[in-house]
Amino acid sequence: MASSQESQETALHVAAAVGHVHFVKKLVDKMDEHHLEIQNKIGNTALSFAAATGNVRIAKYIVTKNPRLPSIRGHQAKSPLCFAALLEQRDMVEYLLGLPDVWNNFSDQDKTELLNTCIISNLYDAALSILEAHPRLALARDPPMNGETRLDVLARNPSAFAGGNQRGF
Repeated sequence: MASSQESQETALHVAAAVGHVHFVKKLVDKMDEHHLEIQNKIGNTALSFAAATGNVRIAKYIVTKNPRLPSIRGHQAKSPLCFAALLEQRDMVEYLLGLPDVWNNFSDQDKTELLNTCIISNLYDAALSILEAHPRLALARDPPMNGETRLDVLARNPSAFAGGNQRGF
């Protein structure tokens, strides 16, 4: 599969990034499962691009051919699910959270980071789904975040409350 020399992106990476569903389908149909795991220079797969842009149709097509893709980490060791949450791609987060092996290769720290990201990104349904699957995360203290709990993260997000203002108690 040909790639751009500088970024090492394949035609599939580019097609997924710009949302060309028909072209992605044609490429995926011609590719072996392991070709879908090709990462660009910074480690992102085509699924990472689909997750970042929120194109669930492309993600479903790619994941159907290679169910391992959601567990392949990209740039800064982020999963496609984390990319989707960081970029507030609600439908993509919902789709990826619904996959059967979504928590494979997720440490407790990864789950906590994802939960924090969902709260900060106002993806409260996703945050609730994560807490339902992993209730102990609700009260866990997060050392990289100065020992904060999820309630602390939520409290720092004024848009989580009616009116969105930051009045004191």
